[in-house]
Amino acid sequence: MSILPRYLYVKILKCWGDKATLKTINNLTLVCKEWNDYVIPIIREHYDYCLSILDSQSFDKFYRMINTKGFRLKMVVQCNKDFQYQNTRDLINTFVDFESKNLVPDFGPHSPTLKDIRILMNSSEKCNDLSPDPLMSVHLLKNIERVSIKLTSTDSIKSFEFSSQLKSFKNVMKLSNLTIDCNSVYIKDIDTLLQFKSLAKLSLTQVRFSTDRFSELIGNLQCLSTVELRDIVYDRASALNDLFVSVFSVSKTIKSLTILDSPNGKSEVYLESIQSCLNENRVLKNLNVQLNVKRIPTPKSPSTVPAVPVEIVNSILEYCTIKGVVTHSLWKTPSSIKSLEMAITATMEDKKPTEAFDSLNLHQNCQLLKLTKTEFNNIDFLIGHIKLPNLRNLVLNRPIPSTDVSIYSTFSESLLRLVESIHTIRDLKLDSITIEGNQFVQFISKCTLERLSIHTVTWVGKTPKIWPTLTPAIVNHPTLGSLSINRFEILVRESIDTFIESITKIIKEGTNLYYLSLPAPKLTNSIVKDKVKPETLESFKSAIHQNYQNLDSLILNISNKEINEILSLYALRE
Repeated sequence: MSILPRYLYVKILKCWGDKATLKTINNLTLVCKEWNDYVIPIIREHYDYCLSILDSQSFDKFYRMINTKGFRLKMVVQCNKDFQYQNTRDLINTFVDFESKNLVPDFGPHSPTLKDIRILMNSSEKCNDLSPDPLMSVHLLKNIERVSIKLTSTDSIKSFEFSSQLKSFKNVMKLSNLTIDCNSVYIKDIDTLLQFKSLAKLSLTQVRFSTDRFSELIGNLQCLSTVELRDIVYDRASALNDLFVSVFSVSKTIKSLTILDSPNGKSEVYLESIQSCLNENRVLKNLNVQLNVKRIPTPKSPSTVPAVPVEIVNSILEYCTIKGVVTHSLWKTPSSIKSLEMAITATMEDKKPTEAFDSLNLHQNCQLLKLTKTEFNNIDFLIGHIKLPNLRNLVLNRPIPSTDVSIYSTFSESLLRLVESIHTIRDLKLDSITIEGNQFVQFISKCTLERLSIHTVTWVGKTPKIWPTLTPAIVNHPTLGSLSINRFEILVRESIDTFIESITKIIKEGTNLYYLSLPAPKLTNSIVKDKVKPETLESFKSAIHQNYQNLDSLILNISNKEINEILSLYALRE
């Protein structure tokens, strides 16, 4: 698709910088047809050109800007009350994003491109005047798509009312994304948001509201697909249960639901309420519940009947995370779940692994499986029990990292057997797991993975040689495209020059690699060990220049100015 070299893209984009004007940005559209076809649309969609209006001088600097190419511009207003805006009508016509801190200026009567307003209020008096008429006019708001309101310091504010304090927002006809963070302020009329017929995403943080009014809102927004509730102060203990059973369960539009509470939060919901929702809802794709989840208590009596098992019958949900609940075991019919997490216990390992893994068989669409275990010294018992035909990603996770490699003497062999037993695996991540260096080299040499990530590789001995064995294993691998090693545990590391020589060889010969992240030696304050020879630098730059079109990222975490400049030149640093 691209014929321009990467370094040319980078060189052109360096014209951007802090001193760039919008005129410069518009001139960049004249580079060439390919640039216009491929680069400009990406810039227009993702880049925020931020204009910080701090005083009258900075305002005058940006006053005459013309945005003929439709770039996404952000104006940050952070001025004192004494600052007077003039001729703002022409200025605001160029912006699609407006963020106000400390005050809302009186803009002109219309702005055809303004799409995003973020208002940060830090005093109580501002809450009574969030919408001056010139700013919140019909023309100014007609194209607004995103609104974010945050009360950073509520002082004596006890309640907030949309209908009176944001009355001009009734003119926002295209609003699709609304974020409110009210610092536990009570919103009296949250159901007023029904006026936003196009609202697709609603995110509320530290908000208090009437559960009944909120239920009416959720039930009547016909375009609402994403709901996020964070640290909400509910008006009654049964609020969440009522919402799951009576509101979320019958929603025909919500596809993603996130409910989070602070670590010390006291919000609770019954697992049976979530069960009722999932068994009835046929639209929800993603559920994330991070709060206290309990079972409905059973009556205390001599003849108490055991609690009825929670059983889920849902073939629509794709992602399900419920704090403290082993969700995959709740399904009683085939599911569409794509991601699962499972804790390995001693009982599962020693007695009945087949029975423990039978619950996975209902999740044949699972693509990612995360197995958590205190110690992975024995993984042979897993072989033959993971039967997921669409599994692509496997994560082995230890809650507490360990540097003890004595128990990993045969780990790579067991790991290889496990990977080979699951023919569909393409991505393996060893999270917080340490593996001995020679074992790691043997594993790479024999596995058929496309992506591999490991926390720590440790090399035993006084003067072990890392690269003579590791480099050939990497460059000769027929399928490995992404390799990430977080840490090398070794008594004495090689010099930075030797490290760069090894990386250069990998870049030249590892033609399949597109992502490489390896830990560089730390600076030792030794001129001999820290210096990189000019010929090594030249060879490194030449290797990148010849192969950078295949590389997306080269992460070395190195404290060497020359190396980092080369990586920046080719846009390879993360």
